[in-house]
Amino acid sequence: LCRLIAIGNVLFLLGLTFSIGWKRTLNLFTRSDRIRGTICFFSGLVLILFRWGMVGMALETFGFLNLFGNFLPTVLVVGRQIPFLSTVLDHPVVAPTVDYIAGKVKPKYSV
Repeated sequence: LCRLIAIGNVLFLLGLTFSIGWKRTLNLFTRSDRIRGTICFFSGLVLILFRWGMVGMALETFGFLNLFGNFLPTVLVVGRQIPFLSTVLDHPVVAPTVDYIAGKVKPKYSV
């Protein structure tokens, strides 16, 4: 399983590089405001390569959300336009969380 996850990670990085180019990929991973996400993502990748799958996936997920978390609201808005996925995202149990992530609803509490 770790091998498949590692292959998927490498293919993700190659696909991203071929999609947006070398310079933009390097710019994405080396921006100073996203350095924590970059370190976590690549540390997770290394842990997966050394067969620490669960720890590596958790660290990689944290890094991925730090790197690409700004795109999540856009992904959810597009997901609500896909036939089957819209049914899941509009379910009464799931919809409040999706609305909060997409930025449609303000939290009830304030700090």
